[in-house]
Amino acid sequence: MPTGWCPGDRAITQMRDLYPGSTAVRVYFAAGEGLPASAWTDPARVGRQRLVDLPENCTAIVSFKDQMADRAAFVQAWLKYRPDVDVDLITHHEPEQQEGGDPTPTQYRASWTRTREQVGDHPARAEGRLQLAVCWTLQWIRRGGDWRIWWPEHEADAVDLLLFDWYPFMAGEPDPWKPRVYEDPASALKVPIDIAGQLGRDWGLAEVDHPRILRANGFSVDLDPSGTLAAAWYRATHTAAREAGCRVWAHFHRDMGAARGDLTKRPAEQAVLRQLITQEANDVGRQRRLTWVKDGSPFRLMTPMADLRDTLRGHGYTVYDIGNRSHLEADPPEDHTPYSATGFPGKARYGVGYAGDVMPPKDGQRSKVDGLPLPSLQQLGAQLLADRKAGVAGIRWLKYMNWEPERNNGGPCWHESWEPTYARRSSTDRGHIHLSGLTGYETSTIAAGYDPVARIRGDDDDMMTPAQFLTLLKDPAVDMHLRGTAWRYVGGGIPKGMSTLGVLNELVATSRLLAEKVDIDPAELDQIRAAAREGAASAGDALVAAVLAKLPPGTLTRDDVEAAVRDAFAGGLAPDAG
Repeated sequence: MPTGWCPGDRAITQMRDLYPGSTAVRVYFAAGEGLPASAWTDPARVGRQRLVDLPENCTAIVSFKDQMADRAAFVQAWLKYRPDVDVDLITHHEPEQQEGGDPTPTQYRASWTRTREQVGDHPARAEGRLQLAVCWTLQWIRRGGDWRIWWPEHEADAVDLLLFDWYPFMAGEPDPWKPRVYEDPASALKVPIDIAGQLGRDWGLAEVDHPRILRANGFSVDLDPSGTLAAAWYRATHTAAREAGCRVWAHFHRDMGAARGDLTKRPAEQAVLRQLITQEANDVGRQRRLTWVKDGSPFRLMTPMADLRDTLRGHGYTVYDIGNRSHLEADPPEDHTPYSATGFPGKARYGVGYAGDVMPPKDGQRSKVDGLPLPSLQQLGAQLLADRKAGVAGIRWLKYMNWEPERNNGGPCWHESWEPTYARRSSTDRGHIHLSGLTGYETSTIAAGYDPVARIRGDDDDMMTPAQFLTLLKDPAVDMHLRGTAWRYVGGGIPKGMSTLGVLNELVATSRLLAEKVDIDPAELDQIRAAAREGAASAGDALVAAVLAKLPPGTLTRDDVEAAVRDAFAGGLAPDAG
């Protein structure tokens, strides 16, 4: 889990020195500042000086207030100056606060449309390096605010990540904002975990701070003069968040006076933050990803998954393949990575991805292929499952799928697998259809032409189209079997007890015997061959006569030679035209 800080009034270089190995940095652009591409190189930005100075390979959590900010230019500058960094881009920082510069709900929705139009289809997003995020204050939600007002439902496909700003609020306390105890981590994190579950999105904490519980900080008791309890709370809550799937954690490191946000004045808490940063920097999953980056980030999707992805994208579905940083740094790494440790039946190939996620279509969305409404994920999942169980060739490569048969983010969620036999168990992987492929099919073209949408409509049955059949014939494994089948034929036209290969072997043996016994004049043989090419009916008689004329006396009778030649011709052997 990337872990770091908000720089407050300090320069990034100062914070980098205070916290070596930081893997997350929170950057904020206030109302009127836009989202300037120049921030990547401009040294004059107080507290946000030169984003080019961000820690190596970190995650930059970037938020802004202005509706007309140029997202595309900012992203372009990012990739020019610091392509090693990942970016979580927040459209409108804490819009629910309704303070200076905050949008109305209508403006907020329009701003999300602008985000989607400018960077929604950016390749960095498909690669998981750019994530588009909302960001809400948990205090506001926990005191009764309705986050749904600020959920861009109309652009839901453009939202990758839910970020929250965490500060103390405990309902039931005399002063909920100033509780008398440090909240249990499970209770502190329940709201973001529940919302992420409802929406089927990853979540993270873009800002975290818990002041020491002291009267000097506005609390009603002096519970924690040394900060040891606050430090223990940080460690326990960070651990709980990590285990619950939190994707990023940034301490709000602002110069707010002793015992508050600025950890340079809170040594106990600062020591814990440094330990957590070091822990995450040395994480085995992170080191594995960095090794892959040093190798040039090789990645290609296994061919049948790529073929199905392209077919579904052609209809209009959003389909993701390579995972984001949380996938790439997971331990063990799974099929969304180019170094999966969960390959089956064999070991996954390095540099190959084996998985795809199909996202739900929008309400009323129509296929770009036939103009009809796109099937729901429930319909699509049911077809994929039925085809896999029936052994339909186009989906035979499927190792397992996670899907919800009743509705998105509700009802049962199943993990249906074939490793090697069919089995079903519950899954928590909601909000999409996850597909993972078997090893051994990395380059197979078996899924070319397979279209589950057409099959749902009844436009595609088990009969292959000519294009599908031609593609199948080009598959090396199929080609090998077809070649072998021809030589294993037995039946009409083949002597009983023999195959086509057996007949060929016998003919070769007979021709070699004749070649050893007969010395036919080459010019004479050329004349016979020419007659065969022209379809002369006398080719067989001429060959018999030529053989008899050259045979030593007593070797073979005319009847023997004629029988051999006639049998060969009757079996379909033409005189050698070469």
